[in-house]
Amino acid sequence: MAQLRIRASPRSISAATFCFWTSSVPGKMELEGVVMRNGSLAVMTLTMLGVVLAWDGARAGHPAIEERQALMKTLGTATKAGAEMVKGARPYDAAEAKRILDTYVAASSRIAGLFPAGSEEGGYTKAMIEIWSDATGFKAAVDKFEADARAAATATGDLETFKQAFATVGADCRSCHSDYRQ
Repeated sequence: MAQLRIRASPRSISAATFCFWTSSVPGKMELEGVVMRNGSLAVMTLTMLGVVLAWDGARAGHPAIEERQALMKTLGTATKAGAEMVKGARPYDAAEAKRILDTYVAASSRIAGLFPAGSEEGGYTKAMIEIWSDATGFKAAVDKFEADARAAATATGDLETFKQAFATVGADCRSCHSDYRQ
């Protein structure tokens, strides 16, 4: 059995495999006979390459999707560090607590702009359609998160104050995720 592997890009389907059986028996498919008689191997290869590239393009999606996913990962990293301090798994550090809350403030001012019309489709996203159908509610949730993050950013003097501020901002995150994220 002969195999031909096509690899379009690391993000696309890992490989498309075509198998052709070679045989010296007349009437059986021979790799050379297919290529030389009618070019069907080339046609099939180009067709599958087109499918793979189309899949890759569909997965790439809207640029806002990638940008908001990167921002959410940054928030997730900050949240993990803050949760470790709150739970006592990491010693409280006022400077790090301030950096965590500053990360929230910086992100909060960008979130609403990362959900433009048209970015609800065109790539892998966990954003629910309610972000666009209930734009007023989503904007209110983002505004509340931003206001709470700004207020929390000054509450890093001691662990207890940080815990309260972190809990408030965390509740905003959970609320938005339950209403607007799959």
